[in-house]
Order: sequence, then structure tokens, then C-alpha cells
Amino acid sequence: MMHTLLAFAVTLVAITVVSVRYRLPPFLTLIGGAVLYGLLAGADPAGILPTATAGAGKVFATLGVIIFAGSSLAALLRESRHLDRIFADLQALMPSRAGATALAGYLLAIPLMCCITSFMILSPLVARVEEGGRVAGKRLLYILAAGSVLSFVLVYPSPVVLSLVQSPLFSGTSPWEFTLLSLPLSLLLLAGLTLLLLRWHPEPEEPPREGAVPAVSSLRAWAPVLTPVVLVLIGLSVPGLRVLSDVDGAMIVALVVAALCVPPAARLPGLSKGTRNAGIIIFDLCGAGALGAVIAATPFADQAFLLASGILPVVLIPFALAAILQAALGSRVVTAIVAASVLAGSAAVAAIPPLSLLLILCGGILVCSYLTDPYFWLIHRVTGDGVADVAKYYTLPLLLAGVLVLVVGLAVQVLAGAG
Repeated sequence: MMHTLLAFAVTLVAITVVSVRYRLPPFLTLIGGAVLYGLLAGADPAGILPTATAGAGKVFATLGVIIFAGSSLAALLRESRHLDRIFADLQALMPSRAGATALAGYLLAIPLMCCITSFMILSPLVARVEEGGRVAGKRLLYILAAGSVLSFVLVYPSPVVLSLVQSPLFSGTSPWEFTLLSLPLSLLLLAGLTLLLLRWHPEPEEPPREGAVPAVSSLRAWAPVLTPVVLVLIGLSVPGLRVLSDVDGAMIVALVVAALCVPPAARLPGLSKGTRNAGIIIFDLCGAGALGAVIAATPFADQAFLLASGILPVVLIPFALAAILQAALGSRVVTAIVAASVLAGSAAVAAIPPLSLLLILCGGILVCSYLTDPYFWLIHRVTGDGVADVAKYYTLPLLLAGVLVLVVGLAVQVLAGAG
């Protein structure tokens, strides 16, 4: 039996090699990785596949409706050419398409409580599939992804920040004090990553669109996109209507609105294409959930904490633990919950000011969005890029952002100590 961290490292290398060299579907490589990790880590062979399928089932239960509704909504908008009207409206209002894309992803992820949902709704607005399967607008897709993840990890009341501040580790900590610092920080990071990807991504300027904008009202074109945002905002603002804040329900309503708004001739083709795309995407995401579940069923978290505490200064242990857990579990929310739970029993981090500790943990959650991250495989599927390109334009920018959040967290600790 290998140490769980070594087993995890071997598994990640194996998944990367198989994905790049043999181009197998992500679901197969991730399920294979779950089995490989379980065997290397000494898990009961008879329990590996049941654990993996349970993990896949949890991802399906969490994201299945969202992915189906978002994919079908996007296909309906494409099939009806309502996207052309939406693009025309965006270009008339925003001088910079990249800036508008980044801010839209950032803002939408907050009321929807899900960065993946934000990406699913907005991706058809900033990219399109041309003849031959080429995706135009890849650079904007990566900017969109970066914006949605930054607010999801750093802005209250996102599930990540909510999970942290509600844990015993941060008992009595005001989330609004954290927000006063994290909100401007996240917006600065958003601007920085947008500029970085504009310079870094090699995509040429998109050629002008052919054909006139369809004669459809902006209200009819935008209604499906705005519906889930409006419903979630009402649900969060009005206690008696909290049921409206359920993201699954809001997305189903948005899909119904889309079906009613598009021409009848576009409904069946759009829904058929959307259903097919959703099936492919959700299987990729379930594969990541399967691997994360098998890892979570082993002593990985405890061993990672012991390893980090033996070689790093106390102040860096939370960052390293969150980074390792994110790389292993994939889910940012699960990483936040597990990391806070492990650290709550440690006297070593008690001396770190709560505000600094929150930032350090959030930085660690950002830095390892790789093969176990369902979002990674969604971007892989939507852009058509290989694993190496997704890592370069998605994983690496978020890693840089995570390190900068760590630096700010350390600066806050120094200032708190000086005060």
C-alpha cells in the first residue's frame, strides 16, 4: 500500500498521460484513475467502484439539471439565432467584449451560487461553433471561466465562503468584514487575469459576423438568460419566496422561457442538440466526482495535513492543505468544508487572524483547478482544447490568482500583528 499522497501523484500523472497520448473520453480516464488510486492507496477492491459510482451520482444530483437546462438553453439560442441579437446588444453597450465577458461571468456566478451555471448560460453569448467544428471565441471562454471562479471563491455569500465562515473554525467572524477586503481584491484579480489572457491566448481577432442581426426584440432574446438571475435574486431577497432561489428550479424555468421565446421550428432541433451535448458534459463531470469520492474515502486529508505541518511554516499549512485537497477532490465547496474541518482541531492555526486565515484558505482553493475539477472538463469539452491548453489558460491563471490571494492574506497577518 502506497502513502495516499504518492498514490494521488501517480494517479494524476497516469490520467494526464492517458488523456494526452490516447485521447480517451475523460469519463473513462477518470473512472480508471479512481480505480488506480483506490488500489494504490490500499482501499478495499470490492468497495472502490461502489464508492466511485456514489461520487458520480452526487455530481449528477448536484449538476445534472443545471447542465441539461444550460446546454439546452444555449442550443435553443443558437438554433434560433437569438444569440446574434444578444451579441449585437452587448457590443452596443460595452466597448470591450473581454471586459464585458469577465464582469458578466463574475456577477452571474454570485446570485446563481454556481460558477459552472454562469459559464453554461454565458458561453453561447461569447463563442460559437463554426463549420468544421472550430470554436470561435475561445479566449473569451477562458476569461469567462476565470471571472466566474473568482467571485465563486472570494465573494460572500458564495457557497465556498459561506461554508468557511459557518464552520467552527471561524465562529464569530463577520463575513462582511471579509467581503470588504475580498470584493476589491477579486475585482483587481479579475482585471489582471483578463489582461493576461488577452495577451497570452494566441487567438486572432474574430472576423466580422456575416448576415444581418435577426429582427427579434431584445426582450425576447434576453428573457431566457435573465430569468434565472431574476428568480434567484428574488428568492434571496424575499424570505417568503426563498423557493425561487433554488438554482435547479430557476434553470428549468429559464429553459421553458427559452422554448416559448424561440420560433417553433427551432425548438426540436435545439432541444435535441442540447440534450446530446448535456449528456457528454455530465458524464465528464461525473468522472471527476467518482475520482474525488474515492480519494475522500481514504485518509488523504489527514495525511496531507501531517505532511504539510512537518515541512512548512504554520502560516502556510492552511494554504498547502487547501491546495492539496482541491487537487484531490475537485469540488471547491467540498475542499472548503474538509479543510475547515481538519484545521478546526489544530491548535497550530489558532494564532492566525481569522481574516488572514480566510484569505489563505481561499488562495489555496484557487491554485489547483486541474483534472479532478469538473469545471476543467466542461471547458475542455466546450472549447475543444486539449488537456495541456486547458491547463495553460484555465488552471495556470487561477494558480497565479491563488498565490496573490495568499500574499494578501500574509500581508493582512503582518498588519494585524503590527496593530
